[in-house]
Amino acid sequence: MPSPGAAAPPPAAVDHLEAVKFVCKEFWTEIFRKQVDKLQTNHRGTFVLKDGDLRWLRALPEGDGEGRIAAVAILAFPCGLIRGALANLGMDVSVSCDFLADGKKMSACSFNIRVKNPSAVDGGGGAAAPGVSVLPSARVLPSVGAVVSEP
Repeated sequence: MPSPGAAAPPPAAVDHLEAVKFVCKEFWTEIFRKQVDKLQTNHRGTFVLKDGDLRWLRALPEGDGEGRIAAVAILAFPCGLIRGALANLGMDVSVSCDFLADGKKMSACSFNIRVKNPSAVDGGGGAAAPGVSVLPSARVLPSVGAVVSEP
């Protein structure tokens, strides 16, 4: 039985859903001055964050092919921010994005988060994998309009 003044031991693992909720509410608000519009999950290690009006994409020209290429380049940075934030919370993830513009509103996008260790996704989370402090490289795939984070 612990003494009344003793601190509780830290949790052994990060709850993945709670970590992603933190990114959607607190982290996103600090960067974009708003929360993520929608969070979806399959409860098996895949999360989708949707932002219908990402302020960094607002200035892109409507219906322009160059705007789409610029959006993919711009979206590489938030992918890295999400990956880094979750790595610091003990999650090893890959992050990709989809540009959801309809030709008139160029600021809609979604971010797809996939936990790399799905065996730890059943609610318990998992410890960070060795080497997560190493900065990831990003490969831009302009033909599909996505950015893929790689270790």
